[in-house]
Amino acid sequence: MKNTGQATIWSFCSYIADAHDPQRLDIPNAPPTPNSGHAYGPGEADYVAALKAYDQAFGRFFARLKTDGIDETNALFIVVPDENDHFVGGPPSPANCNGVTTPCTYKNVGEIDLSMDKVLLTQRANSTLFSVHSDDAPDVYINTNPGPTDKLTRTMEHDADALTAINPITGNTDKLSKLLADWAEMKLLHMVTFTRQRTPTFTIFGNDNYFFETGNNNGFATPTDVVYEGPGFTWNHGDFQQDITRTWVAMEGPGVRQLGRDAAVFTDHTDVRPTLMALLGLTDDYLHEGRVIAEFMQQNALPPGIANARENFIELAQAFKQLNAPKGELGRASLVWSNRSVTSNDKVYSRYLARIADITANRDDLAGQIKKVLTDAAFHNKPVDEDTEDGLGRRARQLINQVEDLADRDQDRD
Repeated sequence: MKNTGQATIWSFCSYIADAHDPQRLDIPNAPPTPNSGHAYGPGEADYVAALKAYDQAFGRFFARLKTDGIDETNALFIVVPDENDHFVGGPPSPANCNGVTTPCTYKNVGEIDLSMDKVLLTQRANSTLFSVHSDDAPDVYINTNPGPTDKLTRTMEHDADALTAINPITGNTDKLSKLLADWAEMKLLHMVTFTRQRTPTFTIFGNDNYFFETGNNNGFATPTDVVYEGPGFTWNHGDFQQDITRTWVAMEGPGVRQLGRDAAVFTDHTDVRPTLMALLGLTDDYLHEGRVIAEFMQQNALPPGIANARENFIELAQAFKQLNAPKGELGRASLVWSNRSVTSNDKVYSRYLARIADITANRDDLAGQIKKVLTDAAFHNKPVDEDTEDGLGRRARQLINQVEDLADRDQDRD
């Protein structure tokens, strides 16, 4: 809560459970029960009923707030999904169902569980001991924690890239790894922790229909099943594909522009905190990883340091996101480059390691400079001048273009 002198602005924080897992709608505040039966597919009658119940609950919540004098005129509301989900299942029946007038049903619904260690042993005769953070994009931890150029690591990366599975829904043979990130690429993508033991050996960004595990056989039909369709969960997330990562943020309240749906501005979760602070007129005592989304704010609500040079701030902020965000232009291109280099021969990989180390260091230095400029404008009344915007923005674009060029090459020469 903040008293502005003219009105009291309230802010709330809450976490809302997803609607596509079976809910006990007859019991208030009952938790989701994702393993009871199967998760809902798009347009299923129970899914539509759950969404209707959510709509009604939100309506009652906002009506109650309004009776207490809290609404969009004096309260800031920000809704941010954790991430989007990818539906795993067969086609709906009937084919023309829409969930509104015609409910959908599914013969096949459920993520495809896969025992990665068994597939490695069966297809590649690789018995290396490792663990994974079970996911659609599993982090792989080799037990002995070998380095990036160690033979054990390089063999495991090549073997992981070669894995396939027969899809129990379609009958097709699927390549399991779509993109592979080694330690160097994970560092560029902000995935490396301060503790070496907590950092994966590498990460597989996998086929988004599959959920990668090791051989505990949880949910498998028999102990010998390596691939199994598990109906308890049917929405995969945590991967790189657009239907998972292209998500949204919704804002309403004092100082927020009425834009409706606007897909023109690239943002991510790191931008929510600084934007909230700017709208509330508050300041943090640390440097944000994100930036104020000035494009979503009314002119009279902008901090003076942004309002006095709004276009310079926006142009530099947009370049910053494409430079530094994991799903920005540089991050997406580097992942393609990493995958091709990691799965190539050792000579190509060695050259890649040297180049990506320099690129990451340059990116980190440049991103740090830009973050300081954007923070000073947003919270310390220091507008972004034309020379600074042009110089830092041009350097950002040059580095992005360099990585995109590396990603676009058909292959590296030996």
